[in-house]
Formats: sequence, C-alpha cells, structure tokens
Amino acid sequence: MENPTILWEKFILENDKVEFVWIEFMTYTAITLVRMVPVAKFSDMLSKGSGIRYSKDVFQHIPGKFSIESYIPNETFYLVPDLATIYCQAGSDGCRATVTAVCVDSEGKIIPECARARLQGLEKKLHHEFGFSSLVGFEVEVIFMKVKEEGGEIHYDMMSGDHTWSSMTAHDRGFLPVIETIVRALAKVGVVLEQFHTETAPGQWEFVLPPSTPVKAADILLRARNTIQMLAESFQLRATFYPRPWREHFGNGCHTHVSLSPISGGSSKVGVEHFFAGIIQHLPAILAVSLPREESYERVATGIRSCGVQAAWGWENKETPLRRITWNHFEIRSLDGLANPYLAMCTFYAAGIAGLKAGTRLKPSSDGAPTLPAFKPDHSVLLPTTLEDSLYAFEQNYILQEILGTPIAQSYLAVKRAETQHFQQIDTNVKKAWMISRF
Repeated sequence: MENPTILWEKFILENDKVEFVWIEFMTYTAITLVRMVPVAKFSDMLSKGSGIRYSKDVFQHIPGKFSIESYIPNETFYLVPDLATIYCQAGSDGCRATVTAVCVDSEGKIIPECARARLQGLEKKLHHEFGFSSLVGFEVEVIFMKVKEEGGEIHYDMMSGDHTWSSMTAHDRGFLPVIETIVRALAKVGVVLEQFHTETAPGQWEFVLPPSTPVKAADILLRARNTIQMLAESFQLRATFYPRPWREHFGNGCHTHVSLSPISGGSSKVGVEHFFAGIIQHLPAILAVSLPREESYERVATGIRSCGVQAAWGWENKETPLRRITWNHFEIRSLDGLANPYLAMCTFYAAGIAGLKAGTRLKPSSDGAPTLPAFKPDHSVLLPTTLEDSLYAFEQNYILQEILGTPIAQSYLAVKRAETQHFQQIDTNVKKAWMISRF
C-alpha cells in the first residue's frame, strides 16, 4: 500500500485549491458523521500518523438521541483517513475534499466493529479459502422532489409532469439540465457511469455505477449519492433514496450486481451456486441489515418490480430478490438506500461464505433454459414483512452472526432495536420528512 503522505502530496498537487478536508464515517444506522479539518492540520495528522478520536458509543448512535441509554462509553477508537478514497466535492469550487475513514485502535489495528474493514476481510476470505474473486456494481435509484417551506417547516412534494420508465417526454427533456449536470459532476469525482435513464415513479431516475471490488464499489456508491444530492440542492431540489414515498407508485431500491469468478480460471458453476444459495437461505436475517427500517418493507411486495415476497431466485426475474443474469452473475434486489452498504454487503458475503462452507445448493431449473424467466423458490420461505420479524431472524441466525463477527452483529441488534423504539414515538409524517431530508 502506497504511503498516505505520498498519496496526499499527489492529490494536493493536482487540487491546490483545497482548504478543508471532510473525514467521513458511516454509522450502523447509515448516518454519515463528518469531521472537517483545515488542510494544514490534515497534513500534520498524516505526517504524525494520527487520526480523529471517537468514543465507541458512536456504534450505538441513534439519530436524535446519540446513543442507547444502556451503553456506557468507556472505550475509544480513531478514524484514520484512507487516502485511496479522497476526492474533491462537487460544487465546492475545489475548496473541499472528502475522504472515507477506517476505524483503528490506539496501536493502529483495525477494530472488530469496523464494517468497512470487515467487508474487506470477507472478500479476502472468499479469495484465499474458496478461490473466488468478485465484482460488485450498484444501481442508484433516486427520486427528485420539490422543496417547499411553509410556516417554518420543510415539505417535499412530488414532481409533476409526464414521466415514464426509460423514455423521454417533453417534461423529461426539460429536466435534462439537472441530470446532465449531475452526470458531469460524477465524472469529475471519478464516477464514470455505465448508463442513466428515467425510472417509473414521478421524478425518478436511475444511475448505473461502474463495477469494482466490494469495498471500492461501496465507496463509489456513497460518493455518487453525495454528489447527486449536493447537485440537486443547487437546483433547489431534494434527491432522496427513501424506499417508497407514495404507495401508488414504485419505489427506490439499491440493486446490487455481484459476480464471482474462479481465480484459477475456467468455470466453477457449483461453487458459485453454493455462494448465492447461501444468500437465499439466510435472506430473512439479511433483510434486518439490507432493509433496515420499517419503511423499507413497503418494497417487500409483488407486482412492483422490487424484491418479491419469497426467498427465491429467477432467470431475469425482477419479481424475485435474486435475479440471475449469467451463470456467475446475480442481481440482489433486496437492498435500499436506508442501509449502510458496507454492513449490508458484509451480510451478503457472510451468507455466501456460509453457503460455500455448507455446500448449500440451489434447486435446479425446471426448464433448464437460462433465457426463459422462471420463478425458483428455494425452500419456499416467505420474506419478513416487518423490521421486527427480520431482526428476530437475524438474532436467531448464529451462523450468519459468527461469520459476520459478534461485535458487529450484537452492536447492530442493540442499536436497531433502540432506534426502532425511538422512532415509534414520532409522528409518521414527521418521521417520513426527516428520512427524506437525510436519505
């Protein structure tokens, strides 16, 4: 790994207008925490090998309450910037840089609660123990909304106009200056899109991100989301990843493409199927992390091209949580924009590794024809329809917890139960507006 100071010197040479560096860290509840550091102090931090000190109660962070009442903050850790992730923020005229942090202890060792580092560890495990490399690519579905202030309160309204999936109307052409500004900004921050197009709901668009290794793909996803939202604000719009703002319309997902390839080359169809069969087998528990809020379960339904209602897969079937595209490429449709992507990907990979260990098998195709859509229930398990049900499934799934890591699993369960209790006391409309303003 290249020396961080050298990486920083290269970056600042190419971006000499940078005055401030935002050091970012995402909590288990998917809230991005930021410490802003003047550039001189940031250079000094790197030269000393130091980081930003935090209490470990940040892993129990609940929006609006800070941490769960039973947690005693008596341990600390440090956020150390990963210079491989640094970029200049869109719309900052080059004065702000953003960098993602890793979590280490006082000796510089990764702490077990760090989801980003755990995902990297699971990727290495897949590589070294089972002989597979993997690529991940995300699809960003986002709904643009009008922002209106009334009586000191902010309201988010549906975009009007003719708008349909994958087509261009007069209304859509009028909206292109917003979209094309975003696409150009994404390219400037190093996110070169595969494609982009209109989606089904009013004001909804999809941006298809490039594939990469699991951790880098999640880094790219967060960079893209931040850029989309910042540029939307410059047009007095809110870009939200909220799962389903209106029940009469389709919602936002964060569809995740995962492909496995044998390191030795050739085909290893059985091993690939063990991996994805493991995800299907453990899907009820996975949803506690990939669909992490009660509002997420508006997408656990049929007929809305989301993730269906059964733990199943299908060839080119968009009504199943796993859509199979090629022998080694699946699209996981049961993830949304309210989830911490590092943590969610950890559960996907932990379940896949469990499938490889156990030799879990996908039920064979009844028709054997990969070009024909087919619904393939595995054990005919219904997906949870509430967060409480998925949290219970996660709590009872000791196999998944063990591979994921007990510190992450137990901390996540505690904070999600406390967060759920906290939000039950808040008015539904107030909570919806709060989530749209944050996600």
